[in-house]
Amino acid sequence: MKYLLIVTLFIFSCQSEIISENYNAALFINDKMSAEETEIVFNKNYDSKSGVLNQLNIKVFNAKDVNPLDSNQCNAKSAELIYLSRNVLNVGKNYDEIIVSFINRSTQYNLIFSLEEFYAEIGFYMINLKEYDSASLYYSKSIEIAPSVERYRTNRGAAYYKLKDYEKALKDFQHVARRSPNKVSYKNLGICYTDLKEPDSANKYLTKSIKYDHSYSPAWAEKGRLFKKEERYNEAIEFYNQALAGLNKPDWIRLKAECFSEINKFDSANHLINYLLVKHPENGEIHYSKGKIMLKQQRNIDACQSFVIADSLGVKFAKKRLQEHCKDIL
Repeated sequence: MKYLLIVTLFIFSCQSEIISENYNAALFINDKMSAEETEIVFNKNYDSKSGVLNQLNIKVFNAKDVNPLDSNQCNAKSAELIYLSRNVLNVGKNYDEIIVSFINRSTQYNLIFSLEEFYAEIGFYMINLKEYDSASLYYSKSIEIAPSVERYRTNRGAAYYKLKDYEKALKDFQHVARRSPNKVSYKNLGICYTDLKEPDSANKYLTKSIKYDHSYSPAWAEKGRLFKKEERYNEAIEFYNQALAGLNKPDWIRLKAECFSEINKFDSANHLINYLLVKHPENGEIHYSKGKIMLKQQRNIDACQSFVIADSLGVKFAKKRLQEHCKDIL
């Protein structure tokens, strides 16, 4: 899904200087206007507004209200948009990065979008920053204003899913699937039902997704994950094969290797996992899977070495495996 930039700060249409990639120059309209001057312009023109986003007049996002040849209007409008951005996007150490990214992307557009789009763009950045609580809140604000826009619910559902709040995610995905039934909405339902441990419902919706598009790799991969959880490994392998026919994703190959290991096809498992480690030596999940496969073969020293690497690369459950299997080995 392509996300359009919400805030262009009206810099280009107001004939101001070319924006630098430098944060300070980019943030405050141009390199001749300081933070303090920006605040003065804002307060002079918009002293009745508190700066809280949901209290601001939506008209501030309507470029038609500004004469691009009137520098005072342009500076005032830009000041308000900057003030708005600075308050809403102030998320600590990530703040500069987000603002710079907003402005750098703005070179592609000459538009100022609606308030709900502004919220949605922030939500999008919060998901990229793995700030899923914040993402769900901003998408909720978008939905309050524009409840008929399905992508807001889809993305809020994705944030809830990342928070492992599968019930809330399911409600959003159900809402979207009722109004826009397609391969993606059905796949999302299947994912939720898998994690809610409702395999029949999960399989039903993943099958519907595939019926919409037989070559839709993500749905096949999710069927693989579902059947792997159900310990139906041979079928899971076939589903991963279908997925990999369309997209060669390392994670799907890794899970396929684990399936081979579970049915004692160790040559196939080892071949796949070693292939992945050559391609992706810094992927902790692959090292973790190798550890599991080595344990299955009773190659405990090799397993523990893999778990050590996985732990050093930040894999959540590797430390537990080390405590369970490797105290007397390492």
